[in-house]
Amino acid sequence: MNRPNSTRKMFLYNMLFANIKSRSEIILTVASFRITILLITEGRTAHSQFKILIKLSLSSICNILQSNKKAYLINLAKLFIWNKALMIHKFAFEVVNHIFHDIIQIDKSFGEKVFVFRKDFH
Repeated sequence: MNRPNSTRKMFLYNMLFANIKSRSEIILTVASFRITILLITEGRTAHSQFKILIKLSLSSICNILQSNKKAYLINLAKLFIWNKALMIHKFAFEVVNHIFHDIIQIDKSFGEKVFVFRKDFH
């Protein structure tokens, strides 16, 4: 079943993506589930993009080194869109927040990067 609000939101996210890309800036789009990345331009799963372990615990870490290409990409990115954000365990956000602190070297939430967390209660 196609939901008009969902279609409008996806249109908005894809327009944000196009706007940032048109200025030759980097945007990273991720989703909590593989099926939802089909709707997002250049989307990847959050686990893949941020190297989040599948089995999460309070002491989990991301497998991204500061000298890694992914770390460089995270530093350059202007915007992050995370689709189906409420469908992933809270430890995933804590792990990503921690790795952003390490990569960006700023001790603020997500290294002061701009995140758009898309939720979906359907």
